[in-house]
Amino acid sequence: MWPVCLIMKFLFLLSVLVLGSATAQENFIWHGTLAAGKTIEIKGVNGNIQGERPMTGAVEVVAVKSARRSNTAEVRVDVVPHDGGVTLCAVYPGEGNRCGVGKDDVNVEFTVKVPAGVNLIAHTR
Repeated sequence: MWPVCLIMKFLFLLSVLVLGSATAQENFIWHGTLAAGKTIEIKGVNGNIQGERPMTGAVEVVAVKSARRSNTAEVRVDVVPHDGGVTLCAVYPGEGNRCGVGKDDVNVEFTVKVPAGVNLIAHTR
């Protein structure tokens, strides 16, 4: 029979391992329509950008933010409409809060559904 103190230590260490490996995750979703010839631009820092064709004529962007140590809520996704279309940008804390600049372990994975006739420009490091 195991002593209770050894069982408690084992459970404590197990919880530290499990909780220590947990990843915080948060999603951002944007929907919009863009006329043919307009452009959707995605500016990321950490993470992939994947383009897909939608089932409808709408543009949809899903950004999944995840991190091991940092607070995902501190990284925001700005939406900037302009004459040529729209730009979505990952903005990290510090570094002057500039678009597409940051040193953080927050990973932002973008999935962009782009209808035919709409251009996609994607930047990430």
